[in-house]
Amino acid sequence: MKYFYSIIISYLIIIPNFGNENIFQKDLKYLIQNHPSIKTEYLNYLSKQKTAEYRERYYPDPMLVIAARNVPYNKNLKLDYEKESMSGVEYTIKQKIPFPGKLTKMSKIESLEAEIQKYRYLIMKNQFIKKICEDILDYYYNHLTLKLNEVILEKLKILVVSNQAKLSTGQSNLSDYTKSLVLEKMIKNQNIVLISSMSSIQEKLNYYYLLKDRNINQNYFESTKSFIEERYNENQNFNDFIKLNLDYQIIQLMPLIEIHKKALQKYENYTDFEIFFSYMKRKNMINILDPLNSKKREPLMSLGISFRIPVLSLYSNSKEIESRDHNIEKSNWERINLENELRNQFSRLRIQIQSLEDRLKNINNILLLSEASYDASLQSYRAGKVDFDSIIMVLMNHYELRKEKINLEKELLQSKLEYLEIINKINE
Repeated sequence: MKYFYSIIISYLIIIPNFGNENIFQKDLKYLIQNHPSIKTEYLNYLSKQKTAEYRERYYPDPMLVIAARNVPYNKNLKLDYEKESMSGVEYTIKQKIPFPGKLTKMSKIESLEAEIQKYRYLIMKNQFIKKICEDILDYYYNHLTLKLNEVILEKLKILVVSNQAKLSTGQSNLSDYTKSLVLEKMIKNQNIVLISSMSSIQEKLNYYYLLKDRNINQNYFESTKSFIEERYNENQNFNDFIKLNLDYQIIQLMPLIEIHKKALQKYENYTDFEIFFSYMKRKNMINILDPLNSKKREPLMSLGISFRIPVLSLYSNSKEIESRDHNIEKSNWERINLENELRNQFSRLRIQIQSLEDRLKNINNILLLSEASYDASLQSYRAGKVDFDSIIMVLMNHYELRKEKINLEKELLQSKLEYLEIINKINE
């Protein structure tokens, strides 16, 4: 069944929601359970887990050999009654016995690899959630910029009307009128870019969403924002931070896998055994000419053991063991490098988030003054106390401040989202 996801591009319907249910989380739960990319990775994990369970219970099967024997005989096919008969059916049971501990190591390696696959599945799920959130934020904040541009265009229209009145009385000139038209065209051109960007984001969201008739409106955005804010904890320390990181969990397991693989390779220098038991019921030798001289043959039984002698593989195994030593050292250095990277990310994100929060507080205070400044400048312009360039400069400064606030809010949520992905809190 084909699903589709529609998004209103040019305008969003603002619908308040007073319920407690987070609609974004409800959608997200559905997507995680049904999206093909998530299900594929989850099935990879289940497959690896079942392989590990198989290895835990694995032991070589016994072998049954059935052989028909008919020796000795002469060239003329006549039985030699002076020799012991070896004719009959022989049954042999063989059982391979790997060197003690070898199968346990193989099982341990599979278990660790299954655990790594679980972490990779969780990483993929986190990336999936993060990408959806980022696209929703991009879409919604593009919409806010679009609405801001409409507000600024309305203010420009007011200035154009006022300028036309002044132009007719000689209090203004054609240059001022032209400037206002150029600004209007520039902002409308920005709107075209924003609408095109929103259309592109819609196409990206079509891949992720499998739901019908889901619109990104203010209510849905607030639900997404709440999802992010509820999971963010600014008081977390680095030790907790690094323990929660999935890449770090994987890198900690890699040396363990290499250690077990090295031990497993050493087992190739030890012999494997095979025990066997044979039973053959021999045919009686019947003398047709002299039945009283017929010979009855007793069954033959044998019990033995065979083993592999690791002579030819000894040299190559030593090279493979050296390779494992290098891999162990490499894994340890990768762990140290990742720890340093995570420490840097932790510090960078905390500083970045704090800086964005401080800048938002400041810009909110500045916007109050900017709004009042514009209102006062507009009154002064109408009264002829300031020129057109001055009022335009005040308006554009106010416009840039409001755009900066929109960008700061978006960057703050994106930074928190990145933080949550790193510490595996995004999918809780």
